[in-house]
Amino acid sequence: MGYKNIKLEVSDSVAMLTFNRPEVLNALNPETISEFRSALQQVQ
Repeated sequence: MGYKNIKLEVSDSVAMLTFNRPEVLNALNPETISEFRSALQQVQ
């Protein structure tokens, strides 16, 4: 699944979630939080 505000990288059994909103200093908004939750569910 593609995300707009985060990067999800999975290698072997390690997942790395990175906020990717440098234009607003990675500030959280409802969309970013939703993407983060979705990515966490995806890797569980």
